[in-house]
Amino acid sequence: MKIVLCNLLLILWISMSYSQDFNIQKVVAADKDSNSCFGYSVSISGSNAIIGSYRDKPKGAAYIFSDVNDCWIEKAKLLQIDSTNGGDFGHSVSISNEFVVIGKHNDKEPNCAGAAYIYKNIDNKWTAQTKLTENPRKYTNEFGFSVSTSNDLVERFLINVSIKKI
Repeated sequence: MKIVLCNLLLILWISMSYSQDFNIQKVVAADKDSNSCFGYSVSISGSNAIIGSYRDKPKGAAYIFSDVNDCWIEKAKLLQIDSTNGGDFGHSVSISNEFVVIGKHNDKEPNCAGAAYIYKNIDNKWTAQTKLTENPRKYTNEFGFSVSTSNDLVERFLINVSIKKI
């Protein structure tokens, strides 16, 4: 009983201590679908957030939100722009300044291998830069299952490496 009471008081103290420092808002997609797995993956950088929705029809999606005067506003819905089949686009997401990386670990062509897509914010429009895949592509490797980004590294990668643009 004493331990439970101490834990309860600690939780109340933490809640009261931080309640004025945080603005809590429920964020939902404008075209929400209860089966889309919206929020399965989330990444925040500065005043921007990316939220994955890998079961969004037809192949998955990722949503960009921006913090405007302490209110999160949906700015863009990013979709897979190449013609490969399979879903799970948005299974993993990462944002760093003006770059986002979106993982898709189930790319049906070829061999159900995965991929990672890089987008860049250019003049407030999120534009696809490239699609990354492993070579040779293997289903068992789960490429794109988890992604991470660093703004400087993505910028150098896109400048210094000869890659296929989407």
